[in-house]
Amino acid sequence: MGTVSSVFGLKLVRLGLGLSEGPCPVGLASTINNWFPPKEKATATGVYIAATMFAPIIVPPLAVWIAVTWGWRWVFFSFAIPGIVAAIAWYLLVKSKPAESGFVSQSELAEINAGRESHNNSVRENILIAERFTWLDKIIRVKKMAPIDTAKGLFTSKNILGDCLAYFMMVSVLYGLLTWIPLYLVKERGFDVMSMGFVASMPCIGGFIGAIGGGWVSDKLLGRRRKPTMMFTAVSTVVMMLIMLNIPASTLAVCIGLFFVGFCLNIGWPAFTAYGMAVSDSKTYPIASSIINSGGNLGGFVAPMAAGFLLDKTGSFNSVFTYFGICAAIGLVVILFLDEPQ
Repeated sequence: MGTVSSVFGLKLVRLGLGLSEGPCPVGLASTINNWFPPKEKATATGVYIAATMFAPIIVPPLAVWIAVTWGWRWVFFSFAIPGIVAAIAWYLLVKSKPAESGFVSQSELAEINAGRESHNNSVRENILIAERFTWLDKIIRVKKMAPIDTAKGLFTSKNILGDCLAYFMMVSVLYGLLTWIPLYLVKERGFDVMSMGFVASMPCIGGFIGAIGGGWVSDKLLGRRRKPTMMFTAVSTVVMMLIMLNIPASTLAVCIGLFFVGFCLNIGWPAFTAYGMAVSDSKTYPIASSIINSGGNLGGFVAPMAAGFLLDKTGSFNSVFTYFGICAAIGLVVILFLDEPQ
């Protein structure tokens, strides 16, 4: 991207970047599904998602500094280096399954496998938790479900397709915000470029905390129930969009608002991934993950353009926040109709 000399070239390389990055979430989620027992999958997913939030915390200020100091092309040249190093390290050190890794001892492998084999015990633990959350289980539609073991079953499953649609809506909000927040801060709130770089990282700081906390809550406090944190994310995102419509014109208020936007958006993020793990088996999950992530990526494609269209028509970011709030509300409705695996 640092070598392009035209808008068309930039768009073409951006397309290639998306194509090359597309398989990454599926591979990461499938690795987690293979390496962790059911009671730890959302927590592990939360850590992975939090890691994706950590880089944007430091990247916006760093990118602005590099661009101001050496020019915008060097932003892309500089950020290519960590990606190459990480790819080599991942290839050499990480295996798809723990049994294939030379870093896993027999005792560790036995512990991982024991976690899978004790799935029935995890179900019994869930039943005990359900006795404390009877009212919640009625809302989230807990039911016994056999894992989907065929590709056809995944493409016809209302739960997988529903998770995909809900994820589409929530990723629309996330990608839309990440795309337009810098312009919002500069044009609407009057921040200079350097200050904007710091404030624009607030959603990622909130997202880092929310992703780790949400995964832990889903696994430990809710007994592997995924819908509650998904629902909380949707509801709280609607609330935060309403707050952003009326947020006071102060730096502190904007920082706090964007922090909680990121927190609310990401607290349910691990559950969207872990939900697919719960309704499919280990062989079909990569396909399930592909379906869900494709929906999310489509939302990330549509939302920035939709937000830009609204800005052109209205000239106000209020229309953008309203659009994002509607997306989250639709996501909530879809989540309500999903079944929660027991």
